[in-house]
Amino acid sequence: MKTALSDGGESATSFIKEWDENIMDFKNLDTAFQENFIENEITAASPFEVTLPQQTIEKIYQFIRIYFAICHRNSYQMERGKTFFHQQLNYSVLMGYDFHITENKIKLIEVNTNAGGALFSLLDEYRRYPEKKREYEKKINVLFESFCEDFTLWNKGNSSQRTLKTVAIIDEDIEKVYWLPEFKLFQSLFEERGIKTIIADVKDVQIDGNELKVKGIVIDMVYNRYCDFYLKDTPSSTLREAYEENLACFSPNPFEYHLTASKDILMFLSDETFDEQFEITSEERTLLDEIIPKTYHLSSLEEHEIIDKRKQFFFKPISHYGGKGVYRGDKISLRKIHEIEKENYLMQELVHPSTVTVNSSIADIPLKNNIFKVDYRFFVYKNEAFHFSSRLYQGQVTNFKTIGGGYAPVIVSEE
Repeated sequence: MKTALSDGGESATSFIKEWDENIMDFKNLDTAFQENFIENEITAASPFEVTLPQQTIEKIYQFIRIYFAICHRNSYQMERGKTFFHQQLNYSVLMGYDFHITENKIKLIEVNTNAGGALFSLLDEYRRYPEKKREYEKKINVLFESFCEDFTLWNKGNSSQRTLKTVAIIDEDIEKVYWLPEFKLFQSLFEERGIKTIIADVKDVQIDGNELKVKGIVIDMVYNRYCDFYLKDTPSSTLREAYEENLACFSPNPFEYHLTASKDILMFLSDETFDEQFEITSEERTLLDEIIPKTYHLSSLEEHEIIDKRKQFFFKPISHYGGKGVYRGDKISLRKIHEIEKENYLMQELVHPSTVTVNSSIADIPLKNNIFKVDYRFFVYKNEAFHFSSRLYQGQVTNFKTIGGGYAPVIVSEE
């Protein structure tokens, strides 16, 4: 697909101007989020910065390339295809690799195929650092081009000559979605490039003959932000049919989720007994062991092993998201361990988040304290990260309710 200026020139600049003038009716991006979600006391942008060494970032880049390569080897796909298979030849736009980093030790938290916050973070940083305007314009263009490439790959897989004219951004209970303001930013980005974009509830999709439609408009590409990753729940039935019949490009799509982001993947990749089957080299194993937390399927362990190991692990369901159904091993009761459906749960090594102490004087906001937990999100298409940011929070899990928390820029140091 042809797009304006592949190097991120006038087209990206034009979009940012439109975003400033038309999308933002408030003083700044954080204020806009506050106005949309004031009743939830949510904040999306932190006024602070964090720092990461260049060598740490380079190691994460290396890990992402290895992880992607393993997940797309024939031997690995054959194994994963035993439990789910319907392949479209495209990948997943805007994947998120989340990490905890403590004392230069890197640990993967999880991989997401529909990570939120990329465009928000890029535009927030664009506003903060006008001297880096060109850098952010290029990143925004890379983001846009990833959608175009994914659609081109899907076209190729279907021997199709369709043109990308329409995109549907899909989620459930759309008016209540936290990232709805970001959906509107994507809508502005796509429509500025000539692609009609509809933000819609999963219930709004319909199949008409061999076409997927939303509100009567034929859809070429579904940017799926709905967290039914396999499209197996009742509200997703129409989407599932459209996916299986290849009526539109889905990004992310269920098979790519199954290959790269299903939580049980870490069970395979943290277990060296699969190395021969998945053609994992000794160099790859060294890096996997360093970064992937040890993960077990509960059904593979005897109950006494679970009880003996539990304090250094936490328990999480394979299919849930957003911290639902998660238990820390040092706090879970023996009764709850007995109750857990072991076929549906993993036991994963407990990795404590890093912390950062901020200079509260640079922000005119009332902080509870100036120590924040922090995790790091790398936004990726295929095997290349095009942007990274951090998320500051206080409390037990990552959240956007902490005063002074939210996405924070990462400053790269040479140390």
